Amino acid sequence: MLADVSPTDGTDFVRQFYSAEIAEYQTTIAVLESYLAVPDNQEVRRFAMVELTGLQIELSDIKSELAAK
Repeated sequence: MLADVSPTDGTDFVRQFYSAEIAEYQTTIAVLESYLAVPDNQEVRRFAMVELTGLQIELSDIKSELAAK
C-alpha cells in the first residue's frame, strides 16, 4: 500500500514508491481479470476491458521506470 512508503529521500523513496505502486496495479489488474473471466454485465465488461488494457500498459511503464532507478 502506498501509505506504507516511508518518507526517505531520493532514490530509496522512488524505489519504495514504485514498488508499492506496482503491487497496487497488480491487485487491481487481478480483480479486473477475475471479473472478466465471468462478466455479468456488458457495460461493466467493456469498461473493465478498456481499463485493464490501460493498467497493463501503465504497469509495464512503471516496471521499466523502476528498473532504471
